[in-house]
Amino acid sequence: MEYAQILEKIYGLTRFGTKLNLNNVQCLLDKLGNPERQFHAIHVGGSKGKGSVCAFLHSILKSSNIRAGLYTSPHLVDFTERIVINGSQITKEDVVKYYEIIQKHVDDMVKDDCTKQVTFFEFTTAMAFKYFADMHVDCAVIEVGLGGRLDATNVVFPDCSVITNIELEHTNVLGRTIEKIAHEKAGIIKPNVPVVTGARGKALKVISRVAAEKNATLVALEDAVVREEGRRRFSIKYRNWEMNNLDISLNGRFQLWNAALAVLCIKNLGIYRIEEEAIREGLRNTVWRGRIDLVHRNPDVIVDCAHTPNSAKALVEALAEDYTSVKFVFGVFKDKKKAQILSVLSKLGQEIIITEPDSPRAEKPEKLARIARRYFSKVEIMSREDAFRKTLSSSGVYCICGSVYLAGDAIAFFNHVKKEVVSENASIDWSKVVEILMDAYGTAGHYGEPFKVLIATILSQRTKDEITYPKAEALFKVYPDIHALAHADVEDVAGLIKPVGFYNVKAKKIIEVARILLNRYSGVVPDKLEELLSLPGVGQKTANCVLVFGFGRDALPVDTHVHRISNRLGVVKTDNPLETEQELKKIIPKPLWKHINYLFVQHGKKVCKPVRPDCRHCIIAGFCNRVGV
Repeated sequence: MEYAQILEKIYGLTRFGTKLNLNNVQCLLDKLGNPERQFHAIHVGGSKGKGSVCAFLHSILKSSNIRAGLYTSPHLVDFTERIVINGSQITKEDVVKYYEIIQKHVDDMVKDDCTKQVTFFEFTTAMAFKYFADMHVDCAVIEVGLGGRLDATNVVFPDCSVITNIELEHTNVLGRTIEKIAHEKAGIIKPNVPVVTGARGKALKVISRVAAEKNATLVALEDAVVREEGRRRFSIKYRNWEMNNLDISLNGRFQLWNAALAVLCIKNLGIYRIEEEAIREGLRNTVWRGRIDLVHRNPDVIVDCAHTPNSAKALVEALAEDYTSVKFVFGVFKDKKKAQILSVLSKLGQEIIITEPDSPRAEKPEKLARIARRYFSKVEIMSREDAFRKTLSSSGVYCICGSVYLAGDAIAFFNHVKKEVVSENASIDWSKVVEILMDAYGTAGHYGEPFKVLIATILSQRTKDEITYPKAEALFKVYPDIHALAHADVEDVAGLIKPVGFYNVKAKKIIEVARILLNRYSGVVPDKLEELLSLPGVGQKTANCVLVFGFGRDALPVDTHVHRISNRLGVVKTDNPLETEQELKKIIPKPLWKHINYLFVQHGKKVCKPVRPDCRHCIIAGFCNRVGV
């Protein structure tokens, strides 16, 4: 079956509603061989901010060269966003593959007992856990779906639990008081496993009591000293350690507190020793769409998932730091506190467009407009697409908010706008570009055999080439092949590769990789992308480098140089290297893929530098739109 057909079947499971019971999901996981027991985990619950905390944690683990999984919900644009490894979403082909694997077991369960029909969330949770186990994830960051105690994700036994904060939410399911909701959220606390929380007051008392009952060390954010050093910078001190001047990439001062919570979790994660530089890099590089997300400039359009009074307040406070007045596009579900949200939004602007999120749970625009007129002087009703297009044709700043569904549709719309903007530039003569760059920089050829390319590329992560290459050569003189490295001493390897970034962690990783290659692949480096990605410390770029420089295959490794130059040329308009790879593959002829990384890296180091590019001496200036320069 095709991906679209599979999604239709998966979404069809929503007819079974939500089951706050662990029996079905545990039965399914038992049939799958208990994948939830085959990786370390961080379990994150709470009322608000848990997605952002998950994103910070995943980025920090990734920056520490740990093979990190991320399971979150809901998605914004595509189902594949829910299941991620080291920044790379599960492929559509793997969604099809794992659907078929899991569905067989679901069918068996229903045959045995017709009451054991799994829900949408139970099915996707099982898919994520099975995928993480098969792809040999070291540690997965798992976001709770609803509540905690009886949520399908609560079958994991994590190495650390996180409860962000507690608000009144889903009161018909979780309870009508802060204490009852806190009790449900505290259900993810496990015996003897540390729990980190940003909760305060009555909620913190409940969490403290449950932690004490389970002998779980409690780390409360209110016991740390967190100082805001700027809009995206903070310092944190907790007991005998402190970290100063930590920078984040996400907008909104509330994200400083989410980041601080993530740091507390990492510092209490006993299974790894995460170095400070990895924490800093992870915080700087975190990407989390739909949260004060600037999707278009001139005119500025911001997308946010705010759908509660408190999140609306945080949104308005963040927007007010940059704008004196904002117009809104708003749509929300029937069960939300619509009047309170609209009242908060009206403090920053008096114009609003009411629209309807794509869901049967959405409030009707006419009813929502009647409420909006109490607070806004100008209220219009439009379809989603008409509203989105008006943000581009009108003066002033717009913010689209009110529903995750609306935010997702808005991001998809503006992604399409980006493609329209670059479509004309994408038709440049790529053969000529490659020819000009080859005349200047030559060709890469092959660094060596696939094994050496693999190990050298792992060592190169977050390390300058002038350090990587001599250290890789020194390593290969002592351990020249897979068999030798698989039986190496960790301290000896660490001494040989020092001072590459995170040399202690990488020493363990490359030895582990060698052992896996020896035992699982008979001492041969695999030449398939999915198999390379299953190796510890191997992400999309590293796997593609092995395919290109080790096997001479048509692949397209994208690093910061390729990402930067492609966007400056104006041939793509993307937010991260993975998006850049996907878009470049659509416009560059496949036989040229293998040349792009080497040529763009050389050009990026010598001419098209991150800061103050030397455009006057650029040999491909005739093809460049100088976007952002």
